[in-house]
Amino acid sequence: MKLSNKDIETIKQNRIFARVSPEELPEGEIKSYKSGDAVCSPENTERIIGIVLGGKVSVYSADENKSVLLRSLSASDAFGVSNLFSTDRFVSRVVAKTASRVLFYRADDIRKLMDENRDFVEDYVAFLSERIRFLNRKILFYTSGSAERRLALYLSSFEGEKGLSMSGLAELLDVGRASLYRALRRLEKDGFITKNGNEITVKNREKMLEKYKK
Repeated sequence: MKLSNKDIETIKQNRIFARVSPEELPEGEIKSYKSGDAVCSPENTERIIGIVLGGKVSVYSADENKSVLLRSLSASDAFGVSNLFSTDRFVSRVVAKTASRVLFYRADDIRKLMDENRDFVEDYVAFLSERIRFLNRKILFYTSGSAERRLALYLSSFEGEKGLSMSGLAELLDVGRASLYRALRRLEKDGFITKNGNEITVKNREKMLEKYKK
């Protein structure tokens, strides 16, 4: 299926493809999903990356004993980038949160772009470097003890990450909802954050880190 102008605009909002011209973009394969549909899982054997063209998808861990929400993705976000050239199976489970359209590129599509566009190679590597830092920060707050400390360290690093409900945030931090709400009230009482519905704003990042990063 030929990419529409709107699809191309969405793809180029992703930093990996920002310096790829519309003429260089492979057509790939576009698939549509209903809410709750499996988009990608460890059972997928083909090496692909996905770019969300519309809707929202959720990325979960593929742990056999417990599924942990890792990220919520929306238009222009990508998944599978770090797994594309790996010999291991896909390490996450991706599920459509709403009706969604996803563009898939295979390894050969990406190799061709790498052969033809040095800027694309640099942006691909930069994206992977950011993911390493992202995962290191995730490890930090997953092993950070109390719900307050996990929440404080999460907000200090990921304020502005959209699309998470309170239940999603509790799942992400691996804490109970009651513990999360107590932690939110404590951080708000201490003057570190303000909360309006699901929107949380950090007011004093430095003081919050001073208290919880030790």
